[in-house]
Amino acid sequence: MTITSSVTDYHIQTTAAWEAMIAECEAAKSSIYIEEYILDPDSIGNRFIEVLIRRAKEGLDVRLLLDWWGCKSLRKSDAPQALKDAGVQLCYFNAPGWNWLGRLEIFPRDHRKILMVDGRSAFVGGVCIYEKIHDWRDSMLRVEGAILAQLEFIFEQSWEKANSMVAHQVKAHPDFETDDKLSIYANAPDSGEHQFIEKLLAKIESATQSIQMTTPYFTPDKRLRKALLAAAARGVTVEILLSDYSKYAPYVVGKYCAGQLVKGGVKVYYYQPSMLHLKMMVIDENWAAIGSCNLDGLSLHHNHEVMLVATDEAVVKTLTAHFAEDKHCSRAFRLDDWRRRPLIERICGYGFYPLQSYL
Repeated sequence: MTITSSVTDYHIQTTAAWEAMIAECEAAKSSIYIEEYILDPDSIGNRFIEVLIRRAKEGLDVRLLLDWWGCKSLRKSDAPQALKDAGVQLCYFNAPGWNWLGRLEIFPRDHRKILMVDGRSAFVGGVCIYEKIHDWRDSMLRVEGAILAQLEFIFEQSWEKANSMVAHQVKAHPDFETDDKLSIYANAPDSGEHQFIEKLLAKIESATQSIQMTTPYFTPDKRLRKALLAAAARGVTVEILLSDYSKYAPYVVGKYCAGQLVKGGVKVYYYQPSMLHLKMMVIDENWAAIGSCNLDGLSLHHNHEVMLVATDEAVVKTLTAHFAEDKHCSRAFRLDDWRRRPLIERICGYGFYPLQSYL
């Protein structure tokens, strides 16, 4: 009998996602595995740390895989030693070592956000763990069922790579399917795996009705821009939601690219209430993706990412509704807005663009 996968809950606010994740850790019976880009020892981070320490002392298998660069604040605190003393297995992804010899860059970074409990449930999305982002618009989806096998595979491969003392390629993307309505797509560029962006480009190129994309950081390469413009040219409604609160370099490059897309018939909007950190795509209202992958150079070409891809009708319908709600809170970016943007934004957007694969 085939065990199906399911999305059991949507947490569309950062604070709600944190509370749900902590509750899941509190209810764990045997294991807690976390893969995160940022976990800071602040008010919310310490709540997670306290739960992990307590559950490890109670005999649970607790593993914490953190990005070495993203967790700078944690590394400088007393928390790592306290976690290890309690029995938590703590590992940093791509920490300085022999694997840095012979190359000049600190990539790849582990940008994934995954929580798995007891091999029965998991959270996937874009939410990091630090108090500063408490009011950001983001999402974590709780999933159950066969999809856990793919997430566990991805986690184990990253864990193996992080624990290796030498540079070598570790396959990241699962080469097996567990369900025809929910699946996991991983990016691991250092291993030559670009599964998600290749899948996304294929879906854009075959779209016939609509393309809806949400991303906080937008520095698209020529392939992605060309695919979006071609879709708009053949009559597909292409809509992109961006954040009006963002890191400066990707923000101005994003505006530089947005103007070119608007000229070609793409509709661009800037989310107003707060920082938009959600990474989500819906195509033809029958395919959707959500997870950690921005539409920027770092996510698409350098970072380890994970996206949950769905053709499940209920999931796609819900994410389509979320897009409509977010668009309602957004400001349309028109060609006149692009032409009237401040001179410094024009100069910096044009100047930073050659660096787009690292923004």
